[in-house]
Amino acid sequence: MTSTKLKTGQKLIFMGDSITDCGRRAEHYPLGQGYARIFTRAAGQV
Repeated sequence: MTSTKLKTGQKLIFMGDSITDCGRRAEHYPLGQGYARIFTRAAGQV
């Protein structure tokens, strides 16, 4: 497995519908329960 780190100023874009939305309008606003929240938690931001 290879790991890649984002450099300062780089961005990661999540594209999709239910994959990225995944409950973000409900009690899990604003990130939902999908990949956006998983990545944000892994990055230590939530």
